[in-house]
Amino acid sequence: MADPRPQVSVIMASRNAVGHLPLAIGAVLAQTLTDLELIIVDDASEDDSWAVIRAAAAIDPRIREQRRSHSGGPAI
Repeated sequence: MADPRPQVSVIMASRNAVGHLPLAIGAVLAQTLTDLELIIVDDASEDDSWAVIRAAAAIDPRIREQRRSHSGGPAI
């Protein structure tokens, strides 16, 4: 039986990174290995980062998004 989980999980922390998100997301999804998931955690951004993340997740099912209500830094 095939394992339904992706072979690789990439976790991306983001805070107020709207200018960098499209390139960063695109770089992960453009890898030659396509059996992956991209988990993006928005750390209570105050810019349009969350909208960019949600839009990307709506287009590609490999993207999973989470949003924190209070900033905690990348280690959280």
